[in-house]
Amino acid sequence: VQLLREKLRREKGEVVERDYAIEQGFSFARRLRDQWLGWPARVSALMAAELGVDPHRLEALLTEQVREQLQASAADELRLHERVI
Repeated sequence: VQLLREKLRREKGEVVERDYAIEQGFSFARRLRDQWLGWPARVSALMAAELGVDPHRLEALLTEQVREQLQASAADELRLHERVI
């Protein structure tokens, strides 16, 4: 009965393979990281003009802060636990 339930859940798309879920999670996290690493370069000139500060200095500061935040976030783990139904 359990095997039939599991098969039905897979067919309904309610269950995904663990390796696939990990791969997709990693890929998503990498895209987010890359977007954040590019953010200072995209916004610093506009922000610097608005604030009247040196755009290169602002970009360097923003990049430093983004990298520190990403480094702190890197300590978090993706945990996939089985849920018993």
